Amino acid sequence: MYRDIVENLEDYYKNVVASPDQYHLARILEGYQDYFTSNPMTMTSNDAESARDSASFLLPIGFIKALRNLSDLSNGKALVVTGDKGALNLERFRGLSDPHIAFHGSFSVMANFHAIQQYCELREGFAIMSQQDDVSLMVNAFVLCGSHNCPTIFTSIADEDEMNSSLRKTYRHLIHAFEDNIEYFSPNDFYLMQRSLREETQNPSLPTLVSLLKLSWWDCEVFFKFRENIISQLPRVTVGLKNELLRGADMIWGNYYHLDSDKDVAFELGRMMFGLQMWKRAIDYYQLSMSLCGEHHVTQHNMGLCYSSLGFMEKSAACFERSLELKPEYEKAKKWLEKIKDHEMASLA
Repeated sequence: MYRDIVENLEDYYKNVVASPDQYHLARILEGYQDYFTSNPMTMTSNDAESARDSASFLLPIGFIKALRNLSDLSNGKALVVTGDKGALNLERFRGLSDPHIAFHGSFSVMANFHAIQQYCELREGFAIMSQQDDVSLMVNAFVLCGSHNCPTIFTSIADEDEMNSSLRKTYRHLIHAFEDNIEYFSPNDFYLMQRSLREETQNPSLPTLVSLLKLSWWDCEVFFKFRENIISQLPRVTVGLKNELLRGADMIWGNYYHLDSDKDVAFELGRMMFGLQMWKRAIDYYQLSMSLCGEHHVTQHNMGLCYSSLGFMEKSAACFERSLELKPEYEKAKKWLEKIKDHEMASLA
């Protein structure tokens, strides 16, 4: 399928009216030409020698256009935080090659963060760039200060350094916040940590998983990934961890935005509440699950167990009956419905 997508891509060119950023883009291209022709690599082979001044890169015209449109709405001012896989080091552009294409339902190409940084500086802004260059998710911040939209022309390197130093002094709190919240422990660092915990550890302990959830600010995706590990350990939960999970459950749900019915976070939170013997809260989450993802025989069965634990036997029986209507051969619901009827018969005897 991916090969078909690539084979059907077409190149085309058309004349368009020059954008307000035409000059900025030309300056960026001039800078690239100067860099790759004045800093050739030391090569010995004939093939390398013939391509030593060559480079392959993409200009992020779409991003620059979007940044222009957004900043025009705010009198030339903007703070944009981006997260993507991309390139910052110019040496990664050296040599002739086709752009890397990533497939993920659709497809995308690597972001050229260096060009975006140059664009912001040409508009008398600046960029706070990640120091991690070879990562799956690079986070950067781009700042436009709104002074004017004309390209900056420096008479010397000292003038450029002086302006950058002045901006960084003015926005020092922003820079410190970026360092504290992004640079010292980045989203990519967290991604690698949780992935290694999942792939390299067969059954992480519950305290470890609670710490991971807290570090993620109770992210619903992290909870969903580790739900089975968490729920399986609830019979041995301590009072302290139980309280942590009870507080965190509402935060997990607050972080959830329903897009995919196959990821029924409400149902899994209901299972966790059931494991913590919080029957009423479990029912609330199961009802949320049905409202978002539809009615399911297991959800009705689980609600029946909750009502039974609370002593509401009529509601419990109604849930088991509904579960059997949805799936007549569901043995668990049959057995529990029989238990309730036997209990009722015994109480009448």
